[in-house]
Amino acid sequence: DKNEADGPIIQEAKNWMVVIGDGDVLPCLEMAIRFMETGQSSRVWSHSKYAFGPGTRSYTVDGGETKQLPPHASVMYEIKVTMKVMDTSRLNPYFT
Repeated sequence: DKNEADGPIIQEAKNWMVVIGDGDVLPCLEMAIRFMETGQSSRVWSHSKYAFGPGTRSYTVDGGETKQLPPHASVMYEIKVTMKVMDTSRLNPYFT
């Protein structure tokens, strides 16, 4: 589905668990996942402000060559939410 015109693939992950609110993933992904339903797939495009910002990111292309994602790069992710679990340990016990 992807080709060089789409830009490089800098990260791939399958069966990745994300805890919303922990800051484990980029803000653009956290915002998107928060509003998605179980089983829903989406392409998420983000301005650099909600992705890597002024920082760079190293990635490896086929063949082992290491390249850099430039500062202020916009990104696009393809994500699918396979399961959502409510973490009840974070709920205020006075309101449950």
